[in-house]
Order: sequence, then structure tokens, then C-alpha cells
Amino acid sequence: MKKMRKLTAVLVLMAMLAGITACSKQEPAPPAEAREKKTVTTEAERKDEPNQVTAGTGIQDNTAEAPDESEPDEPAQAEESTVVSFSLYNSNDDATALVSETVEVDALTAENVLAALVEHGVLPGDIRILSLEVAEDNGRNVLNIDFSQEFGSYVASMGTAGEYVILGSVTNTFLNAYGCEKVKITVEGGVLSTGHNEYAGYYGYYE
Repeated sequence: MKKMRKLTAVLVLMAMLAGITACSKQEPAPPAEAREKKTVTTEAERKDEPNQVTAGTGIQDNTAEAPDESEPDEPAQAEESTVVSFSLYNSNDDATALVSETVEVDALTAENVLAALVEHGVLPGDIRILSLEVAEDNGRNVLNIDFSQEFGSYVASMGTAGEYVILGSVTNTFLNAYGCEKVKITVEGGVLSTGHNEYAGYYGYYE
């Protein structure tokens, strides 16, 4: 009887130890559906995302256009001006003296200076300059101007006072424009003769 009790006690003890051992084992993992889902992005989805760096290229797919940083064209530089100014001489209101005013021409040419004299009423429009030469005489810059016959006829038609004013205006204007000290005026290659005077050789500014 005592042996039976001992056997029963041993079996109970073994059962208790087995239970404790079973409880200490790791609980089974939860089913796969309960596990946390891991998001996986496919290659196609990556291409659709803005500003996404494509694998293997390292180039950012940015659809916004870069601002145009090119500098605007610089305006073309204006051509250098060739305007020339000089003093044009004419008579005063009562034809007793010479007065001057500053005029401008596009370029310093004999035709432009003559045109200015015509425009200001010093000479008529039918007068032409056949030649103009800047030369040197005794170390001084001088002008040689050869007029058409109309110039000689016009000067000769004036009285003494008118002749002085016309020749003074023409002489002083051309000397000032070309920066010379003396001028020799001829008509068709010959000496200018007005009936009042003959103008041979060089002469300077009129007072």
C-alpha cells in the first residue's frame, strides 16, 4: 500500500515537471497574415513618381524646365559719328562786317562746306568747286580752291563792299573748316579777276 502511494506521488511529480517544461517553451509565431506587411516599390512605380532618381543612372527626373539664364543680346554699338563742326562766316545785317556761327556737316568735304555757304545765303546754288587741295607753303598749311566760272561772275557782279563780304565769308569759312592759314582762289584754273581787283597768290583771314 505504501509502495502504491509512493508510485502515485512520483507520477504526480513527473506530471507537474512535464507541465512546467511545456510552459517554458517558446510560443509559436503568429500566422503569416498577422505579420507586418513590407512595402515593395516596383520599377514601374518608381518611374511614375516625380523627382525620383532612377536606379543605375543617378540622373534626377525633374520635369520642371531650368530657367533661361542666357544673357540678352547686347544692342549693337552705334557707328562712330563723323560730324564735323566749323565756323561759317557771313555778313551782318547792314553788310558792314563779318559775323560767324557754328555749323555742322556729316563729313569735311569741299562740297559740304560749299553747301553750307549756299544754305546760309552766302553763295548761289549754281556755283561748283572743281578742286580743293591742302598744301604747304613756306611751312604753313594753305588751301588751293578752284571754282567754276559762276563764282567769278557772281563776285564780279557785286560792288566793292559786296565783293569784300563774299570773298571774306568764303575765305574765312574754308580756312576755319580746314585749319589752314592762307588760301588761293582760282576760277577755272585762272586768276580770279573781278574788275575791282585781281586775287593772285595766297592771302589770309579777312578782318
